[in-house]
Amino acid sequence: AVVSTQSTGKKKERNLVFAKKQSLLESLKTEEKAGEILSIGSSLIFLKQHSAFLHVPGRCISAVLKIVSEDLPQEEKDMLDALQGEVVTDLRGDGEMGEERKTALRGLVTDIVFGKKEAEQ
Repeated sequence: AVVSTQSTGKKKERNLVFAKKQSLLESLKTEEKAGEILSIGSSLIFLKQHSAFLHVPGRCISAVLKIVSEDLPQEEKDMLDALQGEVVTDLRGDGEMGEERKTALRGLVTDIVFGKKEAEQ
């Protein structure tokens, strides 16, 4: 089998990236499952830091978060680690992540992606 790739123009690529980012941001706002919120958030943070999309299975999210957290301030890194721990607990069925903490996770991702000042406006 032959795989053929076609080069896209810069403008088209930029538009595709923008559309995908908007789609992820909308999903971040509406998603109810803690694991999905973390997955979407890790994709958005990776996109911001590396200007590339990343789609990984759920079991690899912790590795992605380890990579992206290297460039975060200590406070955000600690908060992300704590929220990730709560998501894992939720996924294992050892406890349920409350709406307040899910909102905190969404807010943290938004702060990281847009910067705290922009997120507050």
